[in-house]
Amino acid sequence: MTDPSRRDRRRPLELLGLSAIIAIVIGIIVWGGARNIETALIWAGISFIVVIVVVAMLVLATFRDTDAEGNSRRDDEGDGSPH
Repeated sequence: MTDPSRRDRRRPLELLGLSAIIAIVIGIIVWGGARNIETALIWAGISFIVVIVVVAMLVLATFRDTDAEGNSRRDDEGDGSPH
């Protein structure tokens, strides 16, 4: 089994950072409009969770599994056997 690359190890941090940045921006926008810190924090938290879920779903949708030789394989690619 090969060790994951540095990029693969940092990917979760990239996704969390992206979600945090978007949540902060939405929190600032809501605070600017409502001038209520509690409402801004609620909206920032909700947006953080929503962005995490959406980005995770997109990553899973584009993820390609590889075998030991590095060949790409997907579930929808047939292995020659009838279903």
